[in-house]
Amino acid sequence: MKPTISFFIYFFYFFISSLVFASPPLIHHELTITLNTEQSNASIHDIVTIPHSIIQSTSSFSLSKNSKIKKILLNGEIISSVFSADGFLKFKLPKYAETDVMGPSKLVCTYILPLAIANSNMETLFISGENFFYPQPEIKNKSEFK
Repeated sequence: MKPTISFFIYFFYFFISSLVFASPPLIHHELTITLNTEQSNASIHDIVTIPHSIIQSTSSFSLSKNSKIKKILLNGEIISSVFSADGFLKFKLPKYAETDVMGPSKLVCTYILPLAIANSNMETLFISGENFFYPQPEIKNKSEFK
């Protein structure tokens, strides 16, 4: 194999692999949704794994204002929610010192969300993240996280 071809193969291999390792940490949602058509709502249980770096950079999570909260736990401790001026239900995350919690945190949310479901009109139900049906971080610089 020619040295220039080998050089390009190794260059692209290391370039691509370095981009993979440099990607920002992701928030992981483990959603369990139970649709109740008789009451036109969804019962939602969400276990959110939040990397330490995101816990340090965000102050709260937002959820649809129509949600009826059953419980919100962060690392096993109850946290409260409030209605904000921008029309969302927000729950503030406690700030940890650098030495307190170094690994990812677990946010457990159990809530009921009313949906436009009717037995006579069983069309496709589309729920998107823009509806804030699951907790989303409030980030000052929106370009930081996807």
